[in-house]
Amino acid sequence: MPSSRKRIRTTHWYINIPQTGSSKKALSRRRPHRLQKKYTTVRCGRLSSRIRETGEASPRSPRQLEFSQQKEEIEEFALSLPAPALYQHGSKIGLLEELNFTVGILGHRLLLCFQLKSKSIRRKIVDVRRKGMECLEIQTEHFNRSESFEIRNLESSAPLQFFKASRRDFQKYVENLILRNFPKARIVKSVLHTDLEHSLSGKYVRLLFVSGHNYWAALAANSLEDQATLDGILSNGLIWRECLKSQKSHAIGKLLLVVPEERGHVLKSRLSWIHGAGQEIYLMEMNTAKDSLVYVDMKDSGNVDTLLTQVYSLWPRVDFAKTESFRRMISLAPQHVKPVLRVGSSSVSFRIRGLESANNSPSSIPPIGGR
Repeated sequence: MPSSRKRIRTTHWYINIPQTGSSKKALSRRRPHRLQKKYTTVRCGRLSSRIRETGEASPRSPRQLEFSQQKEEIEEFALSLPAPALYQHGSKIGLLEELNFTVGILGHRLLLCFQLKSKSIRRKIVDVRRKGMECLEIQTEHFNRSESFEIRNLESSAPLQFFKASRRDFQKYVENLILRNFPKARIVKSVLHTDLEHSLSGKYVRLLFVSGHNYWAALAANSLEDQATLDGILSNGLIWRECLKSQKSHAIGKLLLVVPEERGHVLKSRLSWIHGAGQEIYLMEMNTAKDSLVYVDMKDSGNVDTLLTQVYSLWPRVDFAKTESFRRMISLAPQHVKPVLRVGSSSVSFRIRGLESANNSPSSIPPIGGR
């Protein structure tokens, strides 16, 4: 008797998460008629699946159904345009095809993603609205602030300076963070432009604020900035504090550096060697989910915590494993003695259960380049 089960071919949809290099599976759906555009959701593979005899699909929550409808609405509208492009504030960001534009469901969020130069932009979609027959408005949220994007047919308009606009929004967000997290705080000065006279970059938000009776100089970096920019915030912060001191308008004593969460490892390692760090220079990370600033302990630094590459000295290395003293020490308890090469020296530490019991160094070290 032939089986009553039926096989159908479905297409599983994934959304690329560029910052992590991973792919998250979204809701599966039947393949639309037009899939040749590069800006549609990425199709990673075609897999066959079995459906129960009842033919009923697994139940989906109302929120998932809403996300699926919004996702389909965006895709169908984009496919209906000859040359769909992404706009913000009336200015063009770029063609969807050039931006590698994607929309997908990740957990309990519907995400709008696109690539701009070397940066990966992601925004949480809040609402989708039609504005006539030629424009689709997408309301998004970033830094707990609303942003609006539009998809419409390509037309001649001035290109949007997206990163400058993002930095202006970030400037307002940092000001609100300061007012929220510091008692009786008041913003005295907030600057974003480049200051060539004092070698200050326009990539950082520079602030002067007062909290209680103390005046603070502060610098903050956006999550869109590259790691080199984040690592350079210390030098710009010191210059900014000295610049404010030279104006002699206020007694500036403390410097605050604000960086995105989990991106201040190198900066923390450097600050641990700076005199006054933790007392006059403070490092805080932004928690955008809770709209808070998290204090970073300067004492908690090292190769394990900061994931820094271990740097060895240029001293010559001796193959201790071939020496008689090394073999004699290991032979005492081969199962328990563990040799560890000391960083920055030419000696070996012999440890038993993690505790050093002896160390060994060569009696004579040949000169560099010697045989």
